[in-house]
Amino acid sequence: MLDEEQRGDARNRLKLMRVQLLVAAVLGLISTLIGIIFLFLFVIDDEPRKVAMTFTVLGVLMIVLSSLGTFFITRISRQAAGDV
Repeated sequence: MLDEEQRGDARNRLKLMRVQLLVAAVLGLISTLIGIIFLFLFVIDDEPRKVAMTFTVLGVLMIVLSSLGTFFITRISRQAAGDV
């Protein structure tokens, strides 16, 4: 059986994993919303230069957010496996 200190450590690790998972989920949601904005801009806007610049900025933002989400998911899986 675990003593009180080990239980406290396990609870803290679980809370940290939950927060990291929530952050990863929010980053994924934001990235998805940016993708939806992509579609609307492509359909609505007629000015090619403005659309291209917006696509570039939003594309880089999506890549950064996806990378951060992947980082958090990797940390969670390592913590769950005990490789901290």
